Amino acid sequence: MYLRYAEHKGFKAEILEQSDGDVAGIKSATIKIEGDYAYGFLRTETGVHRLCQNDRSQHRNRAEAMQMLKSRLYELEMRNRMAEQQKLEDSKSDVGWGHQIRSYVLDQSRIKDLRTNYESSNTQKILDGDLDPFIQASLKQGI
Repeated sequence: MYLRYAEHKGFKAEILEQSDGDVAGIKSATIKIEGDYAYGFLRTETGVHRLCQNDRSQHRNRAEAMQMLKSRLYELEMRNRMAEQQKLEDSKSDVGWGHQIRSYVLDQSRIKDLRTNYESSNTQKILDGDLDPFIQASLKQGI
């Protein structure tokens, strides 16, 4: 998802590190995105993202689910590296269980940002990298 977002915005994106999950998908990934104002747009996108699917659908679409997971994680390692480069303000949330910033509930066709309460029912468009509404909502709230 973030790779597609970077592509849509004309940013250069590179996967620096990726850890596979125990059961499926990706546990964590570090992505480097370069371009004009890339940091300003994406600085609030740190945190845990959680994919909610029913088991039957996940097994039936395992390859598709894994591809979606590969394109959407931006969490622990990036936060650790950014923390070493600069002191993050106290308002940043910890990366861990219960601190996710967005939920992807595909069986109900909605994605909700838990910090801004912005919600979208166009899940495929969001998973294809159209993150502007979520990023704009967080920038407007000063997160």
